[in-house]
Amino acid sequence: MELKQLFVTALIPVLKVLSITALGSYLALDRVNILGEVTRKNLNTVKTIHCFFIQSLVL
Repeated sequence: MELKQLFVTALIPVLKVLSITALGSYLALDRVNILGEVTRKNLNTVKTIHCFFIQSLVL
């Protein structure tokens, strides 16, 4: 496998994560206001983290 192709193949997942992070950060801005203040407050609770993210660690 050519070095350039190997580099691009390894870079694609990193770029996907960075693009999703950038999109989430943009949507969380107060200017965009996709999520209301109450929704943002509820998403930051420990229970939400437990329900969604801990289950992925079990698998």
